[in-house]
Parts: sequence; C-alpha cells; structure tokens
Amino acid sequence: MTKRVISILLIIMLFISVPAFSKGESDEIGLIINGQKIECDVSPEIINGRTLVPARVIFDSFGAEVFWNDSLRQVVVSTSASVIIFNIGSKIAYVNGVAFNIDVAPVIMNGRTLIPVRFISERMGYDVVWNGTDRTVNITSSKVIVRDEVYDKIENEKTDNEDNNNYDESSKDIRTQLRQLTVTNNDDTCYVKVSFSQKVIPNEMRLSSPDRIVLDFENVNQICKDEKIDFEDSDIIQVRWAYHDDYTRLVIETNQKLDYTLKYTSTSCTVVIEKENVDKPVSDNKTEQPSGDEDVTDKEIIDKDVIFTPPILDSKAPIIVIDPGHGGYDAGAVGRDDSGEIVIREKDANLTISLKVEKRLKSDGINVVMTRNTDKALGTTVMEDLVTRAEIANRVGADLFISIHNNASENSDATGTSVLYPGLANSGGYGITSKELAQNIQNPMAEATGLKDRGIVESPEMVVLKRTKMPAVLLECAFVTNEGDRAVLLSEERTDAIADAIYKGIVNSLRTMGKVK
Repeated sequence: MTKRVISILLIIMLFISVPAFSKGESDEIGLIINGQKIECDVSPEIINGRTLVPARVIFDSFGAEVFWNDSLRQVVVSTSASVIIFNIGSKIAYVNGVAFNIDVAPVIMNGRTLIPVRFISERMGYDVVWNGTDRTVNITSSKVIVRDEVYDKIENEKTDNEDNNNYDESSKDIRTQLRQLTVTNNDDTCYVKVSFSQKVIPNEMRLSSPDRIVLDFENVNQICKDEKIDFEDSDIIQVRWAYHDDYTRLVIETNQKLDYTLKYTSTSCTVVIEKENVDKPVSDNKTEQPSGDEDVTDKEIIDKDVIFTPPILDSKAPIIVIDPGHGGYDAGAVGRDDSGEIVIREKDANLTISLKVEKRLKSDGINVVMTRNTDKALGTTVMEDLVTRAEIANRVGADLFISIHNNASENSDATGTSVLYPGLANSGGYGITSKELAQNIQNPMAEATGLKDRGIVESPEMVVLKRTKMPAVLLECAFVTNEGDRAVLLSEERTDAIADAIYKGIVNSLRTMGKVK
C-alpha cells in the first residue's frame, strides 16, 4: 500500500516538474497583410481545423471601420462596398442584410474577436494563402493601390535636390493630395474609391469606342506615375489613371455601357458600377442625388445640408430629435420565419414606430426633427452614418435625442424591451439625466409591448449616445428574431401602443425639465 502511494506521488511530481504544454513561439501563427508582417497582441488561431484571424487588425489594414456592440456581442464592419455583421458564437454572418453560413463561429480570445479567414476570402474578395511551412496567413487585397502623401514626396525631392538648389518650398501646398485608390471588382458590382486630403468633385464624361467612364479631378498633386489595372473575364476591362499638369484623370473602361453612380464623403469619391444592366436606360451623368432634392448641384452633394436641411422650428417649443435606426444599405437585424424567409427588417420597424411618435409629439405642438423619414442611410459608412445622426441633434440644439431600434439574438427565445443610455454623459444643465429619460420611457414601453421588461442598460460606447450633447437614449423595442416579438412589431395596434408609450415617456421627461406643463 505504501509503495503504491509513493508511486502515485512520484507520478504527480513528474507532471508538476514538467511545464504544461503551451504554444511556443514556433507554434504561433504569423500574419502577413499586403506583404507586410503584422504584429498583433492576439495571433491567429486554428480551431476545429479552421484558421481564425483577429477581425480589427485585418479590417483596419484594409481601411474598413470596425465597431463592437457589447449588448449584442456583435462585430459590425463597414467597408466601401458592404456592411458585415458577425455575431460571437454564431455560424451566420450578414453582408448587407443577407445571411451567409460560415464554417466556424467567431470567438473572443484575450479581449479580441477572431473570425474565420475563409469567410474573408470567399465573401470579401481578399486573396488568402496559408503557408504551412512557416505557419503564416498571407492576406492581400486583390486590387489596392496606395499612394504616398504629397508632403512625404516633396520632402524626398528636397533631400535629393538640395545640393542643386532646385527645391521649390512653395510647391508644398499647391494641390490636393491623392491618398489612396482602391478597386473592388465583385461579380455584380465594381467599386472604385479615390481618397483625398480634402473635398474633390470630378468632372464627368461618358466616351464610347470603347465604352469608358472618365473622371477628371482638378488640382490634384501628380505624385505617382501613370498606372493601370487589367481584369480578365469581367465587364470591367481596365481601370487606369494618369497625372497631368493640373488634374488627375481616372478612366474605367467597360465592355458595354454600364450604369454607374458617384457617392461622396468629405474626403473620398466612390464610383459604383452596376454590371449586366444593358437593358436599363443609362444617363450620361449619374451623380447620385439625395431623394427629394432633384436640383442639387454636384458640389452640394458632399455637404451635410443635402442629408439634412435645418427645419423652421417654433422657438418657444422644445425640440425632440427622433432617430429611426439604420436605413438604406444597412438593414439592421432581420427576422425570418421557419422557412428562412425574411419577414421583417429592423430598419423598417424602426421607421414605422418613429413616424408614429413624430405624429403624436407634433400634435402637441412639440418640435420634432427626424434624422430620416424614408428608407435611406445618412453616410456611405456605418461610422459616418452614426456620426451624422448625432450631428443633426447637436446642430438643431435638441432638448432630447431618442434613437429607436429593435433587438436581435441568435437565441430565438430572447425577448423583451430595454432602453440604453450613456451613463452620466449628456446630462448637464438640461434638467434631466439620460438615465432618468431611459427609465421614463422604459416603464410605459414595457407595459405597452406586454413583453419581458429587460430594464435600462448603461452603454457609454454607443456612438449616437456619446456624441450627442443632450440627454440621449437608444430604445430596443422588441426582438425581430423572436416570433412573439415579431408579432408585436407587425401589428398596427401594438406599434400604436409602443408609439403612445414612447410619447408618454418623452412628455413626462419634458415636464420634469420644465419644458411643458
């Protein structure tokens, strides 16, 4: 018996003396993006035979924007072409509202989200190569050209020429800088995005024999040689650009006359070319105009006034900004029936409820400013869209900001109503805190829906909440992914009750603020 105990103790000591198996440096997976080795705090991992890579590192490297929704445990990625949503633990990802199966669910490791590299290759058009010899993942964007900034170029010229006294100091600021040109050629759409140091509106032309879209960007620095990108087996034959004395010319050559639009941000112009649409009438100038503004000029398109024209308000009445979440290309969450068919989109439910709240507040003589009253986005990226909503509220000097949303979960049993608020922010001098506003709306809204009362939730990182100056809340009226909640959202009577409840919570808050009697 004693010998047996001693043997067991020796075995235990042997295990203690030998370090537990851990991944050594040689076992770590390296990451190379566009030819450059990337050092990241969490390296790629192999799970169930599939390689997962850190989402933020990947998308940051390709100029996309990444947002984390803690309440939904959700990663939202905004690129020039898509809005992609990953849910932690779910094998379904959404691209522009369309669901795609992925072979392994995203995970969180050491505070970082890892996503399957195969999805990046199949759905986003990046080239992904696994090198088993040195255990590296090599990711390249298929057609990305990045230009040096003009000041770097000028400094190099100064160094090269200073002995010859050829350097002209005044050349530093003569023109706009072209910072990046990205071409994404998908099966149905081609995106050509040109980024600058400031606003640039091109002169447009359509030429034939061969068919070409021609854009001239005036007063853009010629800092690089002329270049071109050729495509095989594509409606897009070639994308080329040349630098001239006082302008940069971008030419997109196609195999037929294709329809296109131009989309602007304050520092970029994106050409969106729709393929295989020869039966559609094509105009010679397809600059995208915001709905309802048919006479807007090219220069005005990038200004915020096109998205939002300040309304004439009653100076004696309080101002409420109602923000129907999502819109346009961003469908938000979607609800599906048992057959997988989409029966409700969050953006539509948000707008339906918001318009009803607007009507009730206006009937009381309260100023209401809607961030949107149609199905449209307020920016070409998720971040631009969110920031614009907060800017609208700040611009009109709103007393309260109410963002109306609906929730979603991979667990179809998840149900209920909640209101998010930004902690102690946005409260000074308004006579009410965001937390108090949240509770004033949550109580009647939970009663009106008849759904589970999930309470109020502090969410200081929500963009529309932390960027607004006034008390602000974000409502999650119901879950589009729950059958019972969907029935509430699809019912005229129940959405009327939700709108009544939100209206009541707003008015009670205004009464606390001394804005109404």
